[in-house]
Amino acid sequence: VRTIAAMGTRVAAPTGRFTMQLGSFTTRENAVAFAGTLQQRWSGVHLVPARLEGETVYRVRMGTYQSREEARNAAQAVAGAGYDVVVMEQE
Repeated sequence: VRTIAAMGTRVAAPTGRFTMQLGSFTTRENAVAFAGTLQQRWSGVHLVPARLEGETVYRVRMGTYQSREEARNAAQAVAGAGYDVVVMEQE
C-alpha cells in the first residue's frame, strides 16, 4: 500500500478526505470492467475521469475516509486480496 498526497488545487470531498485508487485506464470500458470485479467484493467503488496530457483517463477509486490511518487500514485488506492500492487525498 502506497500513500501519496494530492497535487494541485484541492476540492473538498463531501464525505471524506482520503480514498484508495486501484487503477487508471485509458478506456472507459476497461475501467468499468475492473470496477465491476471490485464491486463483487466491496462497496464504494467509483470512476473518476481526468484529463492528462490531452487524453481522458478513468481512475478506479474506492471508499472515502476521514483520516489517512482509516484509509490505510482499509487498503491493507484490499491489498491482502492481491490488488495494488494507493491511498491518496481526495482531489
